[in-house]
Amino acid sequence: MHNRMSYLGLKILGLTIFIVPLLLKALGILFELSKPTVMILIILGVVFLLLGDVLKRKYKRKAQKSGLKVN
Repeated sequence: MHNRMSYLGLKILGLTIFIVPLLLKALGILFELSKPTVMILIILGVVFLLLGDVLKRKYKRKAQKSGLKVN
């Protein structure tokens, strides 16, 4: 269960880092968000999403080896 929560948490964190600043800038709430900052946030979001996918694959592989049911 801990591994499953880890990859879900990383995916949620990645999406949050990726989407929220862009959404706030598009709505005009954040005016001072510079282009380098946006690029760094996009890169961080993608990295967290990729880490979440790697952990998900490891979790599924480990669960299949132990005979657990995986969704």
